[in-house]
Amino acid sequence: MMPKAREPLTAYRSRRDFEKTPEPTSRGHTPRTKKPVFVVQEHHANRLHYDFRLEVDGVLKSWAVPKGPPPDPSVKVLAVETEDHPLEYATFEGTIPEGSYGAGEVSIWDNGTYRNLTERDGHAVPSAEALGMGHLKFRLEGKKLRGAYALTRMQRRKKPQWLLVKSRDETKTRGASGAH
Repeated sequence: MMPKAREPLTAYRSRRDFEKTPEPTSRGHTPRTKKPVFVVQEHHANRLHYDFRLEVDGVLKSWAVPKGPPPDPSVKVLAVETEDHPLEYATFEGTIPEGSYGAGEVSIWDNGTYRNLTERDGHAVPSAEALGMGHLKFRLEGKKLRGAYALTRMQRRKKPQWLLVKSRDETKTRGASGAH
């Protein structure tokens, strides 16, 4: 008998007191968007970092990126996997109150849509499957971030570590303020 699949937002909900935080609860089913979205949120928590999120299978897969997304293909940045977030989080800006998980100011640094570029043997690989295999290649279409990027898992830990890299292509992007 197969174990019952865990609801994707269980970890997200268990870390938050929705009586105190203005973060979205996503108690209902959120319909998928026409094109999958991405968002990068500047998060002034204990330390400034950037939350990088990609829509995959109805949730936002999320990584904390201490230095922000790289504007240059020669720069590889650490991206620490965090819990899935509801799609409504893609538009969230506000202050998470002191004493709450992730306390601090959250603002949208960039957002837009993305296209999965991952292939295997000449066939498209769905984003969730690519992440499960440890490598996702994608093209961002944002206001600041444009062009091809890749996420590659380095280590499996409680909080898996990934590398976020800008691929060599014709596009130029603007890096996160104060980063690089």
